[in-house]
Amino acid sequence: MLQTTGISAARSVTSSRRSAGFAFRYVLAGLFCLPSIGVVNAQGTATEAERRGIDASRRQQEREQEQRLRLQNAPEVRLQPTAALSPRLPREESPCFRIEVIELIGPATDIGTTAVPSAELPPGWSTWLLDALDAGTPHGAVGQPLVARPDADSPLHQRSGICLGGRGIAIVQQRAQAALLARGYITSRALVEAQNLSSGRLRLRIIPGRIQALRLESPAPGPRPTAESELPPLLASASPARPGDVLNLRDLEQTLENLKRVPTAEADIRIEPGATPATSNWVVRHQQGFPLRLTLSADDSGSPGTGVYQGSATVSWDAPLGLNDLFYATQNQDLGGGEDGSRGTRGQSLHYSLPWGYWSLGLTHSNNRYYQSVVGLNQTYVYSGTSANTELRLSRVLVRTAVGKTSASLKAFQRRSNNYIDDTEVQIQRRVVGGWEAGLAHKTVLGGASLDSSLSYKVGTGDFGSLPAPEEASGTGTSRFGLTLAELSLLVPLNWPYLPQARYSALLRWQHNLTPLTPQDRFAIGGRYT
Repeated sequence: MLQTTGISAARSVTSSRRSAGFAFRYVLAGLFCLPSIGVVNAQGTATEAERRGIDASRRQQEREQEQRLRLQNAPEVRLQPTAALSPRLPREESPCFRIEVIELIGPATDIGTTAVPSAELPPGWSTWLLDALDAGTPHGAVGQPLVARPDADSPLHQRSGICLGGRGIAIVQQRAQAALLARGYITSRALVEAQNLSSGRLRLRIIPGRIQALRLESPAPGPRPTAESELPPLLASASPARPGDVLNLRDLEQTLENLKRVPTAEADIRIEPGATPATSNWVVRHQQGFPLRLTLSADDSGSPGTGVYQGSATVSWDAPLGLNDLFYATQNQDLGGGEDGSRGTRGQSLHYSLPWGYWSLGLTHSNNRYYQSVVGLNQTYVYSGTSANTELRLSRVLVRTAVGKTSASLKAFQRRSNNYIDDTEVQIQRRVVGGWEAGLAHKTVLGGASLDSSLSYKVGTGDFGSLPAPEEASGTGTSRFGLTLAELSLLVPLNWPYLPQARYSALLRWQHNLTPLTPQDRFAIGGRYT
């Protein structure tokens, strides 16, 4: 599959205390290939050894980021319930009853003559259900006002003198049921029971459908109710839902995504009736293939100075602890190409990640080394350098809907680098930077297309053994930086008959700093992945 990468422009201001960077990238896979335009920003006072080290480090970080996205590409699961469009309430219906208030009541054995307080419903249900009835468009579902205009201006549950007959009451019930489905409560029900309407009050009973048990599929027939403490570890880590919770389609989607996050696993969930009314069981079918995978790759993403051709070998271990977790180790090195003389790159990286319901924890560590012979005026020098990056990332899905999800993350990081000339360290260029990054991300899926956006703030705090940056003496950089980062990406499959895998991808990145930046933190474009 061929990719076309174009880069528009970049702007960088390094002499002031504020700078901004901007880049736009588009990819049209399956068409043709254009060369990329590169802009390299390096501090004018940096030595040749450090400049080469910065370039090698950036290239390696870009390769690691691309590899991480490829190896941790969890599937998107979207399950859409079907809700029929409810018609308008009839203007005139006979016989009918004048209804002044529609009241939502929770599950009970008997209505009697006294309304059951709506507090028996899960928190917040009364509010959004009544809002959905008033709006006629429950949470994105296509609907119509509950009464024909101009009578629909005031809220239904506060409207006086509405005359509802059998058909009108059925439509109100359908609208409440559609609102439940739109929110993902696919086993909850809205019912109208026998009642006396002469009081002008219509009571709509809402019965939340709850989970009785979660279990793995077994040959034994019939459901096996399972207490939370007895959940298999595989399900305990994958599902945010527990027995007794209200069944929600969004929880089921998240569970399937966690079960399928490793490439060698397949899973599906079957919902069966529970042993008691308004309950159901999740029966999970999970198949784990051979958990070890070997991935070999080669490309020409290197530099002429350290080797144009780069290769890597990755060993992945799917679910090593049986918790839908992922581990992989990568060895990379140059495969030759570029300028004459002794040169090369070597590197290793380790990654482990674990999901737990809507939470996810990941740990990544990498170290790299480059070396390059450079002919000087009187002798040949060997420029070399080492770098190491460690990050611990915790994230959580905050909101999940039928078309998107919003997540928050917090990351701790440490970055180390050293440069050498003929095996002698340039100590003034020794760098250790540590800090934190907090961010928000949102993903929207529209048909086959997806739109991803993110906003984060990254700050060097002096933690994790951080050292003052060499540029702090001149005021041109600091290890206690502050960066605001934003990204917007679009992916659209083209679905061409002769190129079924063709797709269009656009990426917009923005960076703004509140402090002077060292060369490692400045905005840079021109690489294969930028």
